[in-house]
Amino acid sequence: ESLLSFVSTKWGVCTTLNNRLCILREALSLSEEECLLLFAKLPCLLSHEPGRLERMLSFLKECGISRDAVLKDPWVFRHRESLMKSRAERCKSLGVPVRTWLLRCPENVLERHLQLWRASRRALGAHPDTPKYLADRLRCVHLEELVRRHPRLLSIRPPKLKEVLDLLFSSGYSAEQVCLSPRVLSSSVSRLRRRLQWLATRNMPLPSLYTLGLSEKAFDRAYRKMVDDGRYHHEQRLAPSCPTEDRT
Repeated sequence: ESLLSFVSTKWGVCTTLNNRLCILREALSLSEEECLLLFAKLPCLLSHEPGRLERMLSFLKECGISRDAVLKDPWVFRHRESLMKSRAERCKSLGVPVRTWLLRCPENVLERHLQLWRASRRALGAHPDTPKYLADRLRCVHLEELVRRHPRLLSIRPPKLKEVLDLLFSSGYSAEQVCLSPRVLSSSVSRLRRRLQWLATRNMPLPSLYTLGLSEKAFDRAYRKMVDDGRYHHEQRLAPSCPTEDRT
């Protein structure tokens, strides 16, 4: 039997422990044993001023932070209330979901996250999220099939998705071709731009997006073979697994 467990059973011996144990049990739906383990991990929960624990739990709930998130990152209780409230207000003003790590991370990490969020919102425009943005720009009815074929698709940051799609469409590729080769959206923008410029200066037809996204050595081999064989044009058809909407 642990010392905390022994003390907690002796009502009146440690009023502070028992009071805060009751607060945690009610707020986070924890067993007595789970509360004691939390106290052992974070002794500061017992040394803070009276009322702070209740204020913190209420604050985190108002921020929309779930019980599970609090239990996964209980170190948030160690940080200053004023700082966390200020950060929560900054996040809410931008529409950024409040997370425990945002409330306690270094200032430069928070600022970087907010910058990325603003850039993502600018890239998405009127679209609420990445799936709807891709479905609209690719005119793809069943986006799930593209994600199944390329699981990383939805993890690509919106600014990069926009930059790649803008580059491909302005170079002459179609939404249907991107649906056929969605992996190209993960490619380096600078590498794609460099290859397209190289092709344009030599008046060479566009390759398939599969070829355009190859590694450097594979791309060089593919183009040497195409030049040797006199084949410059690769016909692409729309992938039957990704039907598109008729916008005519």
